[in-house]
Amino acid sequence: MPVLILLFAWIYTPVAGLDTPAAVDSLLKIAADSTKPFDTRLDAVREATRIDDTGRSDAAKVLLLIAHPSPENLVIAQTAAKRAINKDRKNADYIGLMARLMWRIGRRGTALEYAERAVKANSTNPIGHYWEGRYHFWETMKYLWMQRVEYNQDSRGFERPHTIDLGPWGEKAREKAESSFTHVLQCAPDHEAARRYLGLIYYQTRRAAELRELYKSMLRSRPEDPLPYFTVGLSYHLERDYERAYQAYNKGLHRMSTDEQRFMLAVFTDHSADPKLTIPDMQTLQRFWAGKNPLFLSPVNERMLEQCRRVAYANVRYGEQEKGIDGWSTDRGQAYIRFGDPLGLQSRPAEVDTHLDDPMFRQRWHNFDANLFGTFSDRYEFGKELWRYENLVLVFDNTDTRDAWKFRIAALDGAIIGLEDLVERVPERFVDPFGDRRFEISYQWAQFRDTGGKSRIELYYAIPANKVETQTAKGLGTVDFEKGLFVFNSVWDTLDVKRLPVKQLAWIKDRQFRDGYLLASEVLRLAPGKYNLAGEILDRKTEHVGGFRSRIPVRSFSKSELEISSILLARRVMEKPDRPFGRGRYVILPNPVRETERNRKAYFYFEVYNLASDDFGRTNYSVTYQTKPIATDPLGNEDEWITAVTSEVAGDHPWEPVYLALDVTNAQPGLRDFRVIIEDKLSGQTASESTQYRIRW
Repeated sequence: MPVLILLFAWIYTPVAGLDTPAAVDSLLKIAADSTKPFDTRLDAVREATRIDDTGRSDAAKVLLLIAHPSPENLVIAQTAAKRAINKDRKNADYIGLMARLMWRIGRRGTALEYAERAVKANSTNPIGHYWEGRYHFWETMKYLWMQRVEYNQDSRGFERPHTIDLGPWGEKAREKAESSFTHVLQCAPDHEAARRYLGLIYYQTRRAAELRELYKSMLRSRPEDPLPYFTVGLSYHLERDYERAYQAYNKGLHRMSTDEQRFMLAVFTDHSADPKLTIPDMQTLQRFWAGKNPLFLSPVNERMLEQCRRVAYANVRYGEQEKGIDGWSTDRGQAYIRFGDPLGLQSRPAEVDTHLDDPMFRQRWHNFDANLFGTFSDRYEFGKELWRYENLVLVFDNTDTRDAWKFRIAALDGAIIGLEDLVERVPERFVDPFGDRRFEISYQWAQFRDTGGKSRIELYYAIPANKVETQTAKGLGTVDFEKGLFVFNSVWDTLDVKRLPVKQLAWIKDRQFRDGYLLASEVLRLAPGKYNLAGEILDRKTEHVGGFRSRIPVRSFSKSELEISSILLARRVMEKPDRPFGRGRYVILPNPVRETERNRKAYFYFEVYNLASDDFGRTNYSVTYQTKPIATDPLGNEDEWITAVTSEVAGDHPWEPVYLALDVTNAQPGLRDFRVIIEDKLSGQTASESTQYRIRW
């Protein structure tokens, strides 16, 4: 111990020669040096408080202890804060520091009392106004959506629930909080925390213009800070100006580190792990969000835009700056990022059942139990928040008085489930912004052998005429469309984009569609592999959007083995003998709805490759067409294939285009399988291909 005393004296020997203010300054400089060990800093500030009569050192001691908030340190900090106030009772900074400390340990009401004292001591000092605002904002969040549910019991013991709406208290608290934070920014325009909470109030009250104005100065003074850009993005999001919101979010993202960008764009799947350690790399995330894009024709990716909004809001709404808690790391923050805004939110305060509404005989029994076992109540309920979605309810418990909200349980379609089941069964939720304007498009695609080892993909789709603005006459429809075809590889890297305006399309009368449908087509040439394909149209007059998405496995055609292409369903196939041999010899009217009426014929077109030739260059093969109903037997029994047609064919080419007109007049309506079997008489090889179509009345 003497050695330690001598060492301490040696450390502070230079200070002893200074006058008291200079010595205090020197000691406080050591205490403020975060590179030094905590004990060294604490010893320095203790020595400063011993020789300082102004309270400045006591305040520094409080700040140091708050930064290392063990229970013991927080108790010591209270004593130091009181000493600072006693040395200078009119110092608003010291009084406000006590308000901060009381808030830190969870004594909200006491924090408000000290905040009000700080305002009285100096109304131009922002610290008192800030902690007043924090208290009233806390009240806002506590009461704004809160409903107190009381259960009264009649004389027979039946419970009658009674709900009390506490929303009006929340609205009053919000007005007070806004006033307090406004005062803070008037006194200290650069007060970041007050700006954050005031911005949150503006966002919740949907005051987009005021929210932008609030952060305009930060865009100029701190151009490299991502926060103001994300906040401005939130304001444009409120106004549904998605292009400007996207631009603002994008500017914010480019001012973040790569790890921060990855976090911003990640969907959390592992609740137990740190998301910053488990999220994928940026390239994987960009591919992921490409696949989630609800409309490729729009200038922004609305799903990724929503992700940015959720993370930005969750970090502000559910974080606590004083404790260094990021909003995304909390249970409620992660739930918000995953599921978005609840359709309904209900908050309930913590409740202790005093049994005062029970019948008298029950009250006597509970009083006897309390006296015997020393218990006040046999039922205590934590404060709760219930987030309601379409078929999902999330329940969070406030496990102490300091807003320590924890996920408790969820109800999915009425069934109670835990967190792991919830994440597995409902990984995320996104409300399609085009949902009320979107319609499905029937489509079909078929692949044929092409040159250079590639496949020719023929794609046809039917746009319902009653879903868009069109003038139809003589087999044509006049429209004002933007049409797009988007080709991606299996991991959503963009390979090709075709966008063009469309003014006219073929119009097909069809009883299935009230006003018929408009026919669109595309031809692609792709190498073997797996692809993601998206076709979209945007009606510029009605702003209705239609589309389809499909995963296409493009196969590799053999150069020697007998093979058959895909089977293309058609409304009609016409051969033009005057045209040269090949695909162009046939006029195919496609059938993208894949249905045929009973009073018509069903047409099927396909191509046969690698037929063997005799010495005279002639081919000889048989074609068998089979059909059967799709099994509807609950036991899984299937119908047998029925051979519709078998024919012998002699040709002059190693590959042959073939079509069949199948009479379905007497066929039973419903979904059916159709199969083609080719037998090469010269090589002995066989090949088959199948598809499905529907016969309707």
